[in-house]
Amino acid sequence: MTNDASTLRAAIGLAQDQPTRNEVTNPEASFIVQAPAGSGKTTLLVSRFLRLLSRVNQPEEILAITFTRKAAHEMKTRVLHELAQGESSAAHEALERSQKMHWDLELNPQRLKIQTIDSFAYSLVQRMPYESQLSLDYQRLDDAAEIYSDATAQLLGLIFTDDDFADDIATVLSLLDNNYTAASAMLSTMVSKRQHWIAPIR
Repeated sequence: MTNDASTLRAAIGLAQDQPTRNEVTNPEASFIVQAPAGSGKTTLLVSRFLRLLSRVNQPEEILAITFTRKAAHEMKTRVLHELAQGESSAAHEALERSQKMHWDLELNPQRLKIQTIDSFAYSLVQRMPYESQLSLDYQRLDDAAEIYSDATAQLLGLIFTDDDFADDIATVLSLLDNNYTAASAMLSTMVSKRQHWIAPIR
């Protein structure tokens, strides 16, 4: 009985906000969608993506950005699944457009630009090396732990110089009983989470 009641409430909730969901998929307008986990935001985004596919000249004109690879993979999988099924009106229209424009999205899923913020930024750097002022051999790092460790070692090494930070580094080490390994680990962790503390100390 409890499960039936939960299902009924979910169905009623979906029916009540369906007009809003339909409106949000309108390609002619922009929206900010705020909703709790499990409320169907991904489904909404997939529907909007499909409706956009039915209007653009090239699928690359649409860009969907997520925070994680998992989210990007899930959304892309959902879009391709909808296209394979072709049951919804949005999917049907997108398929018609794909066939008319010879996109062959089923055979060329890489043309769907659903990616993470990092991968999008990397693609921009690759296309605009001069503007980004980075070398042509620039590469994205998935794990920067080694970079943080090297930076920390260079910082701690300043204790043997006349640098202005030498005394501060000596103070930090003294608080850690001159344990270099502990200091290195602590500072490396701090650098990896710098977005949480760097602004207040600027």
